[in-house]
Amino acid sequence: MKNRTWTATVLASALVAGILWLGPAAQGDAHGGEAPAAAVRIGVFNAEAVFNRYPGQQQLQAQAQQMQAEMQQAAQAQDQAQMQQIHARMQQLQQEAVDGFFAAVRAALPQVARESGVSAVVQGVEYRADGVEEVDVTEALAAALAAAAPAAPAAPEREAPAEVILETP
Repeated sequence: MKNRTWTATVLASALVAGILWLGPAAQGDAHGGEAPAAAVRIGVFNAEAVFNRYPGQQQLQAQAQQMQAEMQQAAQAQDQAQMQQIHARMQQLQQEAVDGFFAAVRAALPQVARESGVSAVVQGVEYRADGVEEVDVTEALAAALAAAAPAAPAAPEREAPAEVILETP
């Protein structure tokens, strides 16, 4: 008798543990006995599109254009040393711009992920399993970077003419 009670207790414990471990799927529900899979949401962004709207990009373009003009002048003068120096400065500028851009992106990602309701943010997805939802966060990321950018310096105000006299014919 004692052996049967012990066996019944073990079986009942195993049954309860199985129900708790399997959750709603073991109990049966409105989904034909299967619990719905929790959707995983992954944020995806297009780095090129974000960079094209990145506030620092305009300054980078202006500096690159200036350096290209300097490079043309050095090439016309056939000054190889100057050309190498300009080329090195251009590479450094490009690397600093890329590093600055991705640092700003990394800083903005937690906020973008929270606001978009995603668990992770990546540049692209090569494969995704069923139950994984891709959410395009490109616009949200570009807006976050624009909002975090320091304001551009205001154009200096010009003094208005002391007096303007309009003559009518």
